[in-house]
Order: sequence, then C-alpha cells, then structure tokens
Amino acid sequence: MSGNQYQSLKGEDNDEKILIIDDDPNILDYLSALFTDNGYDTQVALDAAKGLETARRFLPDLITLDIEMPGEWGRGFIVR
Repeated sequence: MSGNQYQSLKGEDNDEKILIIDDDPNILDYLSALFTDNGYDTQVALDAAKGLETARRFLPDLITLDIEMPGEWGRGFIVR
C-alpha cells in the first residue's frame, strides 16, 4: 500500500461530538488531539460528576469513559 494507509473517517461537514472522561490529563490531551485532528468536536472531563454535567449540556454522539476513576466508578456513570 502506498501513501498513508490511515484516513480520517470524517466528512468535510462533520458535526459529530465526542466527550472524553478520564482522570489522567495525558489521556485527555492525547484523545482530544486525536479526535480534534480528525474533525470531531470534543469536550473533556476529569471525573464522572463533571462528565455527567458536560454530557447533559454538550449532548455528545460518543463518550469515551475511563472505567477505573477515583470517586464514582465508570460503571456507575453508565447507569446514570
């Protein structure tokens, strides 16, 4: 295969939103940059409480969630 074998899945007029919830700032930075570089509108949250608040306001199409965060565990967030 010549050239770049990986291509963005987004179209030019993409308005899909992704919420990233993780207590590790390095993961937040990495995933946010990755998704933003591919044209997605992203928001981040450092804990489940802020993530839930952001999800209600931002209405994301996709949520990436760390299931082993301090405080409320990731599975509790999913139920809420």
